[in-house]
Amino acid sequence: MVSARRTRIDLDEIVEAASEPVARLPLLIKGRLVTAPPLSISDAAAAANGADAVVTIGDAYVSRRRVAGELRFVVLPRPSPRDLVESDIGELVRTLYNLPTREVFDYVGALRDVVQSNRKLLDDFVGAARGVSSVADFALDVFVAGLPDLLDPHGLAEAVDRDLGDASAAGREYLDGWIAVRTPARAGPSARLAERLVSSGDPLSGAAAQPFVRAMPTRQLHITSGTSPVIPFISALRAFGTKSASVIKSPAETTVAATILALAMSEVDPDHPLTRHTSLVWWPGGDETIEGPLFARDAFDRVVVWGSQPTIESVQARARSTRTVVLAPKVGVSLIGRDRLGPHLPEVVARAASDSMILEQHACMSSIVHYVEGSEDEALAYCAVLRDVLARWDNAFPAHADRDRTAALRYLRRGHFIDGRWFENTARPTTGSVVVYLPHGFDLSVHPLSRVVVVRRVGRLVDALRHLGSAVSTVGVYPESQRCELRDELAAHGVAQVVPLGAAERTFAGMPHDGMRILSELVSWVSA
Repeated sequence: MVSARRTRIDLDEIVEAASEPVARLPLLIKGRLVTAPPLSISDAAAAANGADAVVTIGDAYVSRRRVAGELRFVVLPRPSPRDLVESDIGELVRTLYNLPTREVFDYVGALRDVVQSNRKLLDDFVGAARGVSSVADFALDVFVAGLPDLLDPHGLAEAVDRDLGDASAAGREYLDGWIAVRTPARAGPSARLAERLVSSGDPLSGAAAQPFVRAMPTRQLHITSGTSPVIPFISALRAFGTKSASVIKSPAETTVAATILALAMSEVDPDHPLTRHTSLVWWPGGDETIEGPLFARDAFDRVVVWGSQPTIESVQARARSTRTVVLAPKVGVSLIGRDRLGPHLPEVVARAASDSMILEQHACMSSIVHYVEGSEDEALAYCAVLRDVLARWDNAFPAHADRDRTAALRYLRRGHFIDGRWFENTARPTTGSVVVYLPHGFDLSVHPLSRVVVVRRVGRLVDALRHLGSAVSTVGVYPESQRCELRDELAAHGVAQVVPLGAAERTFAGMPHDGMRILSELVSWVSA
């Protein structure tokens, strides 16, 4: 049974640093907390030299960011690829790979206990993250509130059993040892021919031996994206759940989240196999001095990449010799049927709006297009109600001013959306939400992904299917009767989740991701 060595994490230095112009954040390298050397604001400013790009000073990365109008410098330790790659396979087998899964679940439970026992930890996290992160404040609040639920040992156990198990055994049993196969093995033709040439009565084929199967842990490299601070935690839990050694590259926007996890892991037990074989790090994408050795043949058994299409293509091109699990950028859409739409319109629009506001539309399940069944007048009436609902979101959770978003909207108004009817909550060029009624299709890749909902009219909901494909991860459907009617066709078009309208963000233990059982992709299935 794993329990925290202490139930106190002191973030005073981190929070104090985060409130200063230069913030030094510790990260984890194979279980060791590592912090970059001290750096003065003058040194940081001189190094950045007015540029937004990350610069290297000795063993530190210096990132220049502007948060709430103030200039900040974030200093992170620069990892050595030699310290990240697991080269002692025998030691992994003796310790981590043969760690009983019950101890994995105990470890996650101890992480949760540390977080729950330190309310100040969560408050400090919010303060520190607001000082160095571009993630919206309300998104940080939601993440922090849900952190204890995320670190759920019972949920992880259920996911392991569901993803890796079958009729023969639960998933945790496949991780803990070799499971006998219940079907007889058959010899190959060459072995049967060889037996004719030998007078011994012993079979040479080995078919008579009992076959076994095991889910072997792996060495994993996770390249995560910055759309949500929860992603590094998800990647870590997937590595824990498969008893795997992992290097998790956090995005620049959520390095404080990685710091929190690193401190909690160190607090639970710095000598635990999961702690010692986990690295939570950051480096600027494209740094060949680090990525070259990490993408080399046999450095890792799995590479998991989240992020933009250019990021994915770059990783795939350089990690060709390693099996890569791709979690590609996707979007969500909503299908709203006209059945009983009139009397239920406010409720339906509220549900659809909640699906569109997930992480400012940067999450892969966030709805960016609402297909409304009915006449043009009905679709325009829907737009007007949606604008009013989104205005309430704007008032409750104001968005940061974003010059890129303003420029994108100006471009769309003059180009792809020139024929649209615009329903705006604030005058240009401020950052309120926008609803655009479009009488024609458009390229999903031009959508600015920031409180902009496109509404399109269809004569029948089934007509919307021709606009869908593998780029759409999640579809929320109203009413429920039509969701049940359309879910097979939606799935056949490449949609990964077909949910009731308003439930795009729902999760459950062992839920497939992008059409995959992720844990099953992360282990190596071996027969013996």
